[in-house]
Amino acid sequence: MINEISEWMDPFEENMGSFLDWVLTKTLISPAKQSLAWQQKEEWQDRGKKMLSDKIDVTAFLVWFVENYPESAKVMKENPDYQYKFKSAPQRNTLRCHK
Repeated sequence: MINEISEWMDPFEENMGSFLDWVLTKTLISPAKQSLAWQQKEEWQDRGKKMLSDKIDVTAFLVWFVENYPESAKVMKENPDYQYKFKSAPQRNTLRCHK
């Protein structure tokens, strides 16, 4: 009789185990992964913003440098920090279509 119950319970336990794995995955693991992914996305966006805020707008700097040469070369030799007047504007995370 015990063998009969054991034989009947084995497939049930296998199915319940699969069902419990599925329930845990859907209710606990997937939301946790989504939450982590969202936090990582925000963290990388913050890092990107910080990196861009530390940079200068090279195009604006070069335009100024060429248009004002040779005076601009003197300015840069005397005051290398002058380049920081060309700080980049914060970038937006949007795409625009040109028509």
